[in-house]
Amino acid sequence: MADKPAAAAAAAPAGPTSIEMTEDGIAIITMNDLSERMNVLNKGMMEAFEGVLNKLESDSSIRAAVLMSGKDDSWVAGADIRMLDACKSAEELATLARTGQKMMDRLAGLKKPVVAAINGFCLGGGAELAMACHYRIVSTGSKTKIGLPEVQLGLLPGSGGTQRLPKLVGIQNAVTMMTTGQQLDAKRAKRNGFADSVADPFALRDAALQAARGLADGSLKRKPKAQPLVPTRLLEGTSIGRNVLFDQAGKMIAKKAGTAYPAPMEILNAVRAGVEGGHAKGQEVEAAAFGKLGMTSVSAALRSIYFAQTAAKKNPFPKPAEPASTVAVLGAGLMGAGIAEVTAHKAAATVLLRDKTLEGLSRGEKQISGNMDKKVSRRRMTKAAADAVTSRVLGFCDGVPGWDRQLPRADVVVEAVFEDLGLKHSVIKELEATGLRPDAILASNTSALPIADLAKASKHPERVIGMHYFSPVDKMPLLEVIPHAGTSDAVVGRAFDLGLKQGKTVIVVKDVPGFYVNRCLGPFMAEAFALMQEGVEAERLDKVMRDFGFPVGPVTLADEVGIDVASHVNSFLTEHLGERMGGFPTPPSSGT
Repeated sequence: MADKPAAAAAAAPAGPTSIEMTEDGIAIITMNDLSERMNVLNKGMMEAFEGVLNKLESDSSIRAAVLMSGKDDSWVAGADIRMLDACKSAEELATLARTGQKMMDRLAGLKKPVVAAINGFCLGGGAELAMACHYRIVSTGSKTKIGLPEVQLGLLPGSGGTQRLPKLVGIQNAVTMMTTGQQLDAKRAKRNGFADSVADPFALRDAALQAARGLADGSLKRKPKAQPLVPTRLLEGTSIGRNVLFDQAGKMIAKKAGTAYPAPMEILNAVRAGVEGGHAKGQEVEAAAFGKLGMTSVSAALRSIYFAQTAAKKNPFPKPAEPASTVAVLGAGLMGAGIAEVTAHKAAATVLLRDKTLEGLSRGEKQISGNMDKKVSRRRMTKAAADAVTSRVLGFCDGVPGWDRQLPRADVVVEAVFEDLGLKHSVIKELEATGLRPDAILASNTSALPIADLAKASKHPERVIGMHYFSPVDKMPLLEVIPHAGTSDAVVGRAFDLGLKQGKTVIVVKDVPGFYVNRCLGPFMAEAFALMQEGVEAERLDKVMRDFGFPVGPVTLADEVGIDVASHVNSFLTEHLGERMGGFPTPPSSGT
């Protein structure tokens, strides 16, 4: 069947959407907002889509439609969050939600089938748009992610998402996705029922056209995902089971989110309202909750963080002509192995991982391979992809030849050895004596030591910089990049670029004691231990802080970081911050 556009395409609506027609009456709707890097549901896109719906409803020559994106990396990445800031009341926000609900209901109610051909990010309002379509084909491309992450902004899906998702993936899966912001690739989307089929990115258009034709002529029928009898159908298919499910989910949400984060409980309430009272009732509850949540200080703060994180994805320093292709990491401990992992996995760079002993190197390599194996077992990575990551990590230790031949390949060296200025000085001198290129960057993962002091050991101090990662490196998103007064802008730009490719949220901070995070965290921890010295129980202290909204309490945090490490950082900060660091327990004397 020919897929070439018909002459009628010239009459299609202009703007961020366009329509072309095949000779057999399939409308190919392409979303491509040239004013945005990614497609988002902003005012212009929504107005253009109203025009698309008008044409689909009125043009009798259209038998079915395919909805796809003109962007390489996004279908629709979500709603335009800036629209929320323009609303001044809960009612305005609720009205915004109802506008989105009406558009999605109109799409879902079309007599002509619409196939969503999804490639790239399909998040938030984009996922709601996809769910309103009659059939979903998801690309297996690496950039394809499906999810409803509104909870991370202190909100809930506001355009019918809390009502349509449970019908596609089941109540339990839907509540989990929406209350955690979980994102799915194509295979997981197909497995849980969101996607009706998957396709290679290069075959996506043809697969969508074939599905549209099948739906139009009746040869293809959408088959909802079959749910297992135990436990899904017993819980979700009976009123008694649903009561148990919602009650247990409420208890779990109350335990994890407490009262500090109201969005997860509102999501559960909206889902329950729809399951028990129908689509219209559920959307009524959803819109009201969207308005209420949008006016909370929690949502305002989380939206502010989102905008800050978005801004941090742009490198404000000179971008290197070529990304770092080889990165050396010194120290294969918890931090060093973590840095090596994100470099090999996300930045896809070759890693030269060196430790003093074979035992230390083996432990670090085992950490990396173990994390890859977990991804494979959870079906988040293929075995071939995991093997490719581990093959990019080349291990070295003292006494094993080859290091002096490989080191000159390194574009960046990150040292992650113990927090001792003398030790780090000796490492820097050894690197430069062994063959480190003059143009290579020398970065330290120090958590507190002044970068300017470290640079004194280098023949090229302009290339020395701090790159402070947080543990566990493969999970914690923040990276502090710390130039000293003599660090060149080109070096800062390359360090920033590497951090972005490692999947980090990068912030550039001054070379001051504690940098940014530990300068804030140090006095906080000192005060926590001062309270313990005054008799407050550790368990109570942690619980109060968790109830306030912290993910973990200060005592647990100190234990996870290591009391010895925390004490070392405290000792250093005390020299510079004085009484602000009072209260931290003094390490016991070695005497008897």
